[in-house]
Amino acid sequence: MCSFNISQLDPLDSEQGYNPDAQSAYLNRVSSIVPGMPGEVLLEWFQQNPGKAATWAFLDLPALTWSPRLCTPATLPGAEIMRGGASQFQRLTKEAPIFRRLVHMQVTRDLAWKNAPILLETANLTFLSPPPEWLQTPLHLVEGYHRFVTLWSIRDQLDPGSPHRFWVGS
Repeated sequence: MCSFNISQLDPLDSEQGYNPDAQSAYLNRVSSIVPGMPGEVLLEWFQQNPGKAATWAFLDLPALTWSPRLCTPATLPGAEIMRGGASQFQRLTKEAPIFRRLVHMQVTRDLAWKNAPILLETANLTFLSPPPEWLQTPLHLVEGYHRFVTLWSIRDQLDPGSPHRFWVGS
């Protein structure tokens, strides 16, 4: 059973934003709550998304094991990792240059993402309550939608052997 209130993973007002002081304060406070979760995952999944932690209350976060996974452009998963499937994938791919202009500019300039998207390997997850219906794919993209669809949309421009890292929780 989860021994903490998941809302503790939401950032306090003073811990919000991309600045190093806010991120450091956030990590200092929450790292002991879920000690096996990498700092990059905590920052991307919860610190940058205030108020979203409760969405994941069904998941036993401390039971997750995290590992980086490298994919080449040919082995990148596609629409099957997204909650909304192919329709969400197509919509986000179309909208990324408009609604996530800075993300799109960074990914297309560097031909890589700055922070690794976060996936869950759903077959091995431990649940505290029944999981939602939308969590039915073997791999589920938790965070990094716009980074992922932007990189996917330019995959033919990438070096075929270039590795692209994901964080995978299982």
